[in-house]
Amino acid sequence: MPGWSAGKADPRETVNRFCDLDLGGVRLDSTHPGRSEFSALLVKNGDWPEEPVRIVAAFRIVSVQSHGETALVEVEYQSLGSLRGALESDHLVREDTPETVKFPLLRVHGSWRIKAFELPPHVSTEVLRKHVRSILDSDEKAGDSRRREVLQRLLVQLGSLDG
Repeated sequence: MPGWSAGKADPRETVNRFCDLDLGGVRLDSTHPGRSEFSALLVKNGDWPEEPVRIVAAFRIVSVQSHGETALVEVEYQSLGSLRGALESDHLVREDTPETVKFPLLRVHGSWRIKAFELPPHVSTEVLRKHVRSILDSDEKAGDSRRREVLQRLLVQLGSLDG
């Protein structure tokens, strides 16, 4: 996002940027180019769950409540499905319901940061599809075929989420 700065962002902008980066797969790959920007959005202590990976079509910020050094931003995601098994499984569960999530924020040295909470990655179908394809390519280059069939079935299932 051109001109975006974590230091100048309000709670809405901070959560919006988090959601944009998350939708783009920043938590799926530690080498993602947005990783350092993403880290700047977070309070440094706390862990984030890795599963289930939630597949979403879109998100929107519903409300923002700010009180002094804390804030709560409510986001609604349009869920398509979820995936468990760290890509060792093709257990994709279809979901076509909104999911509401409340993001807790804290002002740290003048910047709004998101406190860690139980929120697994929320990614787009296309991002997850690209991620699975890159894993398939990597496995193939390494001569590893143990999960090829599972990942190929998963790709087919992800295609069915497109509508």
